[in-house]
Amino acid sequence: MVVCYDFVWYHERLKGQIEGAKYRPACIVVAVPEENGNFVVTYAPITTKEPALTTSAIELPEAEKRHLGLTAPRCWVVVHELNEEAWPHGLTPVKGASKGQEFLFGRLSPGFLRQILRLQLSISAKVIPRA
Repeated sequence: MVVCYDFVWYHERLKGQIEGAKYRPACIVVAVPEENGNFVVTYAPITTKEPALTTSAIELPEAEKRHLGLTAPRCWVVVHELNEEAWPHGLTPVKGASKGQEFLFGRLSPGFLRQILRLQLSISAKVIPRA
């Protein structure tokens, strides 16, 4: 799933920021149930800024962007920086979203999600826990 999320980058957190500079699309990488029935969700941000060569990211194919309604010429899922937060904190509604799916841009295809997960498993990511 790709949701509209208040992502905090590692460099923002080092400066003491507890909220992201803006809401952005973010891919839910994993959701882990807790004993109390709530979930802790791990988010990977989607950005339009081309990542540096040292950044672990995967470009969204045109078909995925179109399905999500993303209009930027190019977008990347960044997997070396992640946020971890209790569901549904940090979400904001997507403009024009259907009732009951206010926070949802859409779902990634299973094949593309597997590519993201393979890349994620091959690196050591910075995980930023959010309260």
